[in-house]
Parts: sequence; C-alpha cells; structure tokens
Amino acid sequence: MKKILFVSDELELVDSFPQGQWDIVSVSTLAEAEKKAESDVFDCLLTELVIDGKSGLDLIKKARVKNPQIRTLILAKQATLHSALQSIQLRVDAYLVRPFKAKQVMEKIQELCSLKEKTEGFSAGKTDPMMHSLLEITRILYQVNDFELACEMILDTYNEFFKYEKVGLAFPIEERDRFVFLKSRNLNEEFIESFTFNPDNPIQGKKISKEKITRIHVKEQVQIKIENSAVIVDDISAICFYPLRFHEELIGFVVLFTPEDQPELSTYLDVMSTQIAPVLYSFDMVKKDGNSYENIISKIIRDRVHEARLMLNPISFAVFRIVYQDQFVDSLRLEDAIRIYQNIFRETFQDETDLIWLSVDTIFAIFPFKDLFMAESKANQLKEKIERIYIHEEGKSSFSLKYACISYPQSGESSTDIINNLWLKLFEEIYFMQS
Repeated sequence: MKKILFVSDELELVDSFPQGQWDIVSVSTLAEAEKKAESDVFDCLLTELVIDGKSGLDLIKKARVKNPQIRTLILAKQATLHSALQSIQLRVDAYLVRPFKAKQVMEKIQELCSLKEKTEGFSAGKTDPMMHSLLEITRILYQVNDFELACEMILDTYNEFFKYEKVGLAFPIEERDRFVFLKSRNLNEEFIESFTFNPDNPIQGKKISKEKITRIHVKEQVQIKIENSAVIVDDISAICFYPLRFHEELIGFVVLFTPEDQPELSTYLDVMSTQIAPVLYSFDMVKKDGNSYENIISKIIRDRVHEARLMLNPISFAVFRIVYQDQFVDSLRLEDAIRIYQNIFRETFQDETDLIWLSVDTIFAIFPFKDLFMAESKANQLKEKIERIYIHEEGKSSFSLKYACISYPQSGESSTDIINNLWLKLFEEIYFMQS
C-alpha cells in the first residue's frame, strides 16, 4: 500500500478519499510535516503551496533529502508564475489550483503512485528543458478560472520567462476589426490609449497578419502612425504581433516590444501563442455582433454528455492534428495529403463517429457508446494507417498524426473541463511527448 503524507489546513479533504486504498498521514502544520517526513518514508507528498505562512516547496526540498524518489503534488490557493517556475525547477510532479474537487486530487494521487521511478534529466535527455518549463506553465494556466489572473500569468510569462519587458494583450472591440490593449506591462497609459490598430491598415507600411507573426522594425525614438494618430516608440527595434487563433477565430494578439530580435526564442513564442489561445477563448472574450460567442465545440460536448448521462452510456472525444515533419511543404502535395487524410478518416470511422474539421489539419471527433480504451484503439488504428502512407516513399514530405482522447466522466464533468483537458493533452503530445 502506498504511503502518502498530506499537508493541509483542509484535512476534511482526506475524508472524501476511498478507505483502505492508501496509507494517508494527515497533518496541518509544516512543523508536523517535517517531523513525519524525517522519521518515515513516503511514496507521495501532497502539500499546500503556503502552509503556516511558509512555503510548501521548502518542505519538498527537505523531504527529498531523505527520499529522492518521493512523488510530489502542490495544492495552490492562487497560481502565480513565480511559484510555478519554482515548482518546475524543483521538478514537482503535479500542481493543482483551487477550486478543485476531491476527485481531481484522488486522480492525481493515483497517477503519481503509478509512475515509474524518476530518472535523471528530461526523458533521458531527449526533451528540451525550456519547452518542458513552458508546457508546465501553460498546464497551470489551464486550471485558472479567473480572466484577470490568467492575463496576469500570461504577462508574467513573457516578462519573467521570455524576458520581454514591454508586452500587451490586444483584443477586438465593437466591430471586431479594431484592437486595443486590455492588459499590458510596462507601457504608459498615453501609449496604451493611442495604440488602437486595425490589422488591415498598414503600420509603417506593413499590414498585420491575422494568421502568422508580423514583425515591424523601427528605429529608436520613432513616431509610428496608427490610424489617425501617432505614438512615440523608444528603446525598441521591433514590434512583434502574434495572432491568437482558436477554432479558426482570431481572438486577439500578443504584442511584444523588443529592443532586439531574439530568433532563438521563435519556436517557444509560437508554442506559447498556440497554447494560450484556447485559455483566453474559454473566457468568452470573443464577441460577435455584440453578443457572447459560444464555443461551438464546448456546446456540442455539453449536449452530448447530457445525452450520455441520461442514457447511462459512455462517450469519448478526441482531437487529431496532422503534423508536418518538414519545415516547408509543397502546397499541392499538402492539398493532396489533406484529401487523402479526410478520406481515411471517413473510411475508418464511417457512421460510428461524428467528425468536425476545425481547420485543414485539425479535427474534432465524438465517439458515442465508446469508453476510453475503445476510442484510443480506434485513434491508434487511424494513426498507424495514415503514417504508413509516406513512411517508405522517398522524396515526399513526412507527415504524422498526433491525437488526444478523453472520456466522460473520467476526464471532467463539465464541457470546459473536457475541452481544456483535450487540448492540453494534444499540446503535450505534439510538443512534449514526441521529443
């Protein structure tokens, strides 16, 4: 039986855990926890981020002196980038942000107890440490339920992780073709009020792309004309506009003001913008005709889960994305590949699965009456079939299929839980698991 040390001032949480599954030692103070960790060996340590006004991370450090293999879980009342980075540096195994349910904690304990012994390095040296840290930060972002806090953490990430001092999050207003800074760091009020832009109107003679990054190079102390006004920009050499897109909708832009180009960060910045888009989208920031624009996938999930609950049937969901291994893909070959893939999807799933193409390379699938094992088996069958197409053909671009599957109710009870978990698993598969 796995032995667990639970350190919290909410000891009643343990009462919700199944009896006899784990040997749980519960304490409510850091002093008690340190004594227990020193006198006994635990398989898993769950601790509040702050307990008795002190850091639970310090407890983890001390516990690892006696047992380097101990699994760790941080329970946080409020997520901050500083605590997230500290947790990542300490290789904390999991990080949960309130509000959460006892069931989520139990699932994390089960997951941690089933992990194999730790190995040195990231996946035996294969995983990019910076990418690993970035994924851990965005994993935490997916647990934040407050828009203001999510924006603050995103800005913290650009400030502290990427070292960009001046950054803004721009969102559409009214007619949706004009963008303003809703949140920003180290930009003065006059600048923020003046910097209202329409992507279709050139800045410094250059239009802002709604699909990919736009860099506008400037000189020090330059006047940039925006719409009918001009703003003064100093101490920077470029303004970078990163579009935030989700379900083919333009949500907004991350705007970076940088004193110098940092090409070595390009990949990470692309990953960051790809991952924060669904987070911001979940707060209904996208407006259409003056009304809140509902996430169609979220609505579909909610309706289908409701049907499954009434009929006492399982239901699973999946997201697939085609990944191009080559940096440059011939457009004709790409169109040909997409047609082939669409046919394979239809042939593999036939009428038993509902398919929704979110973009040319991303598809959402619903598996009614299928549990997670059945959905995973079907998805893996499709993956193998697709990847066989080009595996032996020289001179052709290499494609692969990444996917994430989850089932109700194992992966959350609400449509928001399900869709967030789906996208998080897909991002891990694309950017983390493959490396």
